[in-house]
Amino acid sequence: MLILHIVLIVAAGGLLAFSIGGNDIANAMGTSIGSGAIKPKKAFILASVFLLIGALALGGAVRSAVGGNLVESEYGHVGAIIAMFSASSVVLFMTKRGLPTSTTQALIGGLVGWGIAAGAKLNWAYLGKIAVSWLVSPLIGFAISACVYLLIRKVFVSRITDVAARDRLEMRFRVPLLVSSCAVALAMGANEVSQVAGFISFLGVPSIPVAGGLGIESLAAAAFMTLGIFTFGSRVSTTVGRRITDLVHTSSFAAQFATAAVILAFSQLGIPVSTTHTVVGAVIGVGMVRGEGNVDKRSLREIGMCWLTTFPSGFAIAFLMTLLYNLIF
Repeated sequence: MLILHIVLIVAAGGLLAFSIGGNDIANAMGTSIGSGAIKPKKAFILASVFLLIGALALGGAVRSAVGGNLVESEYGHVGAIIAMFSASSVVLFMTKRGLPTSTTQALIGGLVGWGIAAGAKLNWAYLGKIAVSWLVSPLIGFAISACVYLLIRKVFVSRITDVAARDRLEMRFRVPLLVSSCAVALAMGANEVSQVAGFISFLGVPSIPVAGGLGIESLAAAAFMTLGIFTFGSRVSTTVGRRITDLVHTSSFAAQFATAAVILAFSQLGIPVSTTHTVVGAVIGVGMVRGEGNVDKRSLREIGMCWLTTFPSGFAIAFLMTLLYNLIF
């Protein structure tokens, strides 16, 4: 039974990290790829490196928060495994359709679904805190990216009178854009790799210290996430980088800067936040600065429907899995 328990933990955690990598790489590198600042393969390598650094150096707060703040139950390890499997199925389904979804929403939805089905005690106040972050983060991302892009246009773009000069300006922003994209990958490591590591720790797996007080589970989560990045990363990256609005280096930089600022801030507060919500809000922000007609409303409707169904889908799958588990065991 112990061996089965370990196998389920590894499978659930690995699958969740894999699905996060396939979907959420777009949050870090989608705008850079979409604006032509970097080729996909090089972008994925950069993202993988900074993702690991973020998990090891900055992930402690979220890791400890996710582990046990939401559910109180002596059978919490069962709920964590079910939540990870349910979240993975939702995220992988959305990823194959090229839709940027929130792994945090799917994961929390799965945990709540299990908690209600199992009669566990839920920390509704903490859940409310997380839900508020889902609503606030895209709005803050929208506002910051719009302000940054407006500032760039006023200080730099307004002084340009010919196309060649505009092209040179865009090229000057290539390096800052890549730096900001790496910062988002760093933030992903702090926030999302640490969520997986936190669940694994919550399941009682002994931690072997690696760096920064974090254990080998963080390294393993980052490895599975990297595999997901190289397997499915291009699908959602196309949606974020090209379908929502046309991006150039300057607008991509504004969106990435806003995303990194929001995610790092929430991570240090110990609040699991959706990187996806934030970056999509930021991309919409720069698109709206250029004019409402520059934002693809069909893509927004598809993404909006995806977001509305992510939490209830994770909830429903975990709820049914828990009922099945109770029938069998």
